[in-house]
Amino acid sequence: MANKNQNKTPEQKAYDQFEKKHELKRPVLKNCIRAFWVGGCFCLAGQALTYFYIYMFNFTEKTAGNPTTATMVFLSMLLTGFGIYDHIGQYAGAGSAVPVTGFGNSVVSAAIEHRTEGYVLGVGGNIFKLAGTVIVFGVFSAFVVVLIRTVIMMWGGIVMPAKSQTWTFTNRPAILSTGVVGGPFEKKGQMADDFDRFFEDLWIGEDSYEKAQRKLIEEAVGIALKKRNLKETDIQFFLAGDLINQITPTSFAARTNAIPYLGLFSACATSMESLALAAFIVNHGGAEKVLAGASSHNATTEKQFRYPTEYGGQKPPTAQWTVTGAGFAVVGTEENGPAPRITSATIGKVLDLGISDPFNMGGAMAPAAVDTIEQHLRETGRDPSYYDLIVTGDLAKIGRSIALDLFKQRNLDIRSEQFQDCGLMVYDKSQPVQAGASGAGCSAIVLYGHLLNEMKKGRYQKILLVATGALLSPLSYQQGETIPCIAHACAIEYL
Repeated sequence: MANKNQNKTPEQKAYDQFEKKHELKRPVLKNCIRAFWVGGCFCLAGQALTYFYIYMFNFTEKTAGNPTTATMVFLSMLLTGFGIYDHIGQYAGAGSAVPVTGFGNSVVSAAIEHRTEGYVLGVGGNIFKLAGTVIVFGVFSAFVVVLIRTVIMMWGGIVMPAKSQTWTFTNRPAILSTGVVGGPFEKKGQMADDFDRFFEDLWIGEDSYEKAQRKLIEEAVGIALKKRNLKETDIQFFLAGDLINQITPTSFAARTNAIPYLGLFSACATSMESLALAAFIVNHGGAEKVLAGASSHNATTEKQFRYPTEYGGQKPPTAQWTVTGAGFAVVGTEENGPAPRITSATIGKVLDLGISDPFNMGGAMAPAAVDTIEQHLRETGRDPSYYDLIVTGDLAKIGRSIALDLFKQRNLDIRSEQFQDCGLMVYDKSQPVQAGASGAGCSAIVLYGHLLNEMKKGRYQKILLVATGALLSPLSYQQGETIPCIAHACAIEYL
């Protein structure tokens, strides 16, 4: 950690201190109490098992430890399989992770998560994905302790270890139709009436979550085309992306629709990257109709970037919930009457203010969002009041709070009620999503579902949507890299 701080620029260090003021404090005392009594209950159960083996099977106190440990591990594996242990872990934190039961949970959760990839490369190759570090460092630590003890016993001493970023679209490409689909958790949110379809489970009739995400894309695309009575052959280009390895869900959906395809990646900013490029191509005569959008799936994203969904780990209050959903739009110029039109777009630049916590995406992305908004207003010569709504996606609670303070620092008169965030619009307050929603599909479903419906009702006429993305990977995090971020903006006006 010291080396990371030393390598940071003065600006990164200053932002690091600034950002910490907005972080939600972990309820340390409450977590300690929960960990203490739950962990104590595990120990009590272990002691009861020890006595059981001693009195029922004539084990001694010394030998009863092995069957006791095996039984506790088996019970934790059983509870993991039934989807109970992860709830215990969210409540108890270290109280369920530190005991030997946590080891059983880490092994089985990884096996369950990767079973769709086969027994050899899937289960066999990943079963110790989490537990492997415990084994390696446990063995290494034991070796070091024994070495030190041996040195002390033998020698009686201790050995010391050695140019413009904005495009203006004069032809005003229109959003001709949209398709928005979601999962079961999104159906319970506050935007439920703005979806075209919901799926009742995360599998969506497939045998892997990655295939399920591909189906989300195919369904949203199909709905968007059907609303306009279009066929795949009526679309010149398909611009889309997602968060998963080599954007395979999107690429495999492109294989299905057979539309000339450009795969995109700006993490959760991909939705506006695709819309900006689609508008640019249509505005300059490169195509009559372009399909643009983005998707995400909670289980695929958690699996790749964080932990198995069944793992009983406790997430911090800065964490965000990845949306299971897909939002796609047909962009063209043939619309003669009033329609939502893309009038300009600002392409963001990558910013890195030194945040390295993968559970604090809002804090990491806020500077990129503010920079793109400021650049857009400067280059278009517009005052913030030009827009009825400026919406980011998806800073959630932490990032939105930081962005509001950064607006004040840069003398940008953007009112709190005018500035909203997609991460705070998807779910109901009663849903346990920590700081809010996230995912490449988040801003896509909010724009193509809720916001466009509100524009058609006359509530908003001019919206600036700024999608934000954290350009990290599991590998970059493991190698100690900080998080570079991006934000792309599209101005949409009902004309």
